[in-house]
Amino acid sequence: MFITLFVGALAGWGAKLVETQVAEALYRMLGQDYMISDQDRSAASLILCLFVAALVLTLLGFGDHVFLFILAAGLGFFQEELREILWNRRP
Repeated sequence: MFITLFVGALAGWGAKLVETQVAEALYRMLGQDYMISDQDRSAASLILCLFVAALVLTLLGFGDHVFLFILAAGLGFFQEELREILWNRRP
């Protein structure tokens, strides 16, 4: 279960890191006229990272913890926003 949490959080965190590369690849594939919006680029990079991470988990035999994986990936993807909310919270 710890492996699932770790890989999910890593996939969510890594999605923001590879967003530029995914956007460039989409631009080369789709061209200027069909380029997707910024929000869709973020979603595309998250989906790509989730796919790779799910493949890794399946190969390691941890593919049955899907809910936990998605939760950890979401927390990893939104970790900057969540940290900012928690640190700037008023008592």
